[in-house]
Amino acid sequence: MTLYGWLKLYHRKTGEYPNSYPGSEFVFDEERGFCVSIQDGDALIVGEVCGDGRFWQSWLNQKAKELGCSKLRFWTKRNPAAFARKFGFTLTGFLDGHYVLEKEVV
Repeated sequence: MTLYGWLKLYHRKTGEYPNSYPGSEFVFDEERGFCVSIQDGDALIVGEVCGDGRFWQSWLNQKAKELGCSKLRFWTKRNPAAFARKFGFTLTGFLDGHYVLEKEVV
């Protein structure tokens, strides 16, 4: 799928457009989707992901290792139980209407 196609899919599912922050990295793969991340101290923050969640989790874990990060962190408006069950994240808080989840880098 083209980048435009993935962006349309993301918008349809979330009602939002992905954000790009100064210092963030946007990675796109035609078959896997896209991912936005940024390092914050010892955590790699996952901004947005659209596509193959298992692929991006593995990619983000490797990226976090390369950067010397000890955890992955992200936030979502969706039910956090699904992310805990499927990807092993733990709910750590609630901020500005979003659930905050973390996972140790393995």
